[in-house]
Amino acid sequence: MARQIKRLRTEAGMSQRVLAGRIGYSRQYVSMAEWEDANLPSRELIVAIDAILNAGGRLVQLRQRASNLRAQRGRPRGRTPSTGEGEEQTNRRDALRTVGFGIVAGTGLQGLVLNAAQDSSSLSGSLNRPAVEATTIESAAADLRRVATDYVLNPDLGNVLLELISIRDILAAQLKYAVRPSEMSELYVLMAATCAVLGSVSHDLAEPKAAVIQTRSAVRFAELAGHRSLITWSYCTWAMIHSWWGTSKDVLDVIDRIDDPYGLSAVRLSGFAARAYAEMGDKDAAHEAIARSCDEHSTAADAGVLAEFGATFSFSPARRHYYNSMVHADLGEWSRALSEAGQTIGMYAPAQADIWPATLTLAEINSARSLLHLEGPDAALQCLRRVFETPHGQRIPQVMAGIDRVWNDLCTGWSRDESGTALGDAIREYKSAGREVG
Repeated sequence: MARQIKRLRTEAGMSQRVLAGRIGYSRQYVSMAEWEDANLPSRELIVAIDAILNAGGRLVQLRQRASNLRAQRGRPRGRTPSTGEGEEQTNRRDALRTVGFGIVAGTGLQGLVLNAAQDSSSLSGSLNRPAVEATTIESAAADLRRVATDYVLNPDLGNVLLELISIRDILAAQLKYAVRPSEMSELYVLMAATCAVLGSVSHDLAEPKAAVIQTRSAVRFAELAGHRSLITWSYCTWAMIHSWWGTSKDVLDVIDRIDDPYGLSAVRLSGFAARAYAEMGDKDAAHEAIARSCDEHSTAADAGVLAEFGATFSFSPARRHYYNSMVHADLGEWSRALSEAGQTIGMYAPAQADIWPATLTLAEINSARSLLHLEGPDAALQCLRRVFETPHGQRIPQVMAGIDRVWNDLCTGWSRDESGTALGDAIREYKSAGREVG
């Protein structure tokens, strides 16, 4: 068995340390499993190695065979005759054993009884395994924080996706073999946060079905951890996906699932509700939701709790103003939409030279759309100049959808004079370049 483990590991191109990380054990455990003269490794360790190395149960069978051989070697060959009280006890045990084996033999339960005993032994033995190394959890948390921040500030969606999948798989390997409640709680929290970001990235990559699946997983892990802020945040991500890919009713249905919205996530949810009501033409409900969003933002108490997972898990005043600008634009309140978008742009202004967050891009588009209605195509085109310079990797579906709104407004509201033609040509060129890259 030891030789087979080493051979399969080598063929898979894994070091002992890499294999250990994949199964959630320390490298020493893998080393001992490959040492022929060592004690027989635990069954759960071999099951884990068998699965990762795609051995199809062969390693588990080899371990069982080795276990049976060792048991036979240690079994006494005969029974020493006893007299008196000792003989009576022996006879009584033999009688009970005979009756018992007669029962199980008649019902086919003997194998089940023995297997159940072995399983109980394995389960109890797993309680003695070492704790998940704190450094592994800390390392995964640090990686998640870094990737979630990169995703916001300077996203390379392909690399972000690959890194998040790697983090998730490391956490899953640890979670599969964790037995202590404290370990499981920490891992559930990190899995929830990772799946929530995966949902956002899937959304940006125009895969809404995958995005919803990821956010549902995030909700489940957050519920298992009892992490109230992450539960609401995950539902927020779900509502966000529907706000772009679904219907207003879909958004409100997700919001209704939450019994008690909490903290910064409640502010986001009010923003999504406001936009849904605006798209439905319910101006009063939309304004009421905007007001509620402002009130909730001033009392949110969990900003620090969520910020530990990275910049993705923030809802700054700049983002709230962007949400408001979207609502006012949907209601045709162009002066208010321009004012709210301007607040967002002004708050990002000190860092514009170094970063280009999606929120800033979308706020610029909202400004351009508002200016189109307030001042005409020339003003809108000037506002869009910076948007047209965004790297191709940051032209996510939301950005292209925003440009489409400007285009639709231009086509339905303005004659094709010189300024209108110039704006239309610039939009067509921008969209054409995006399609070529895609």
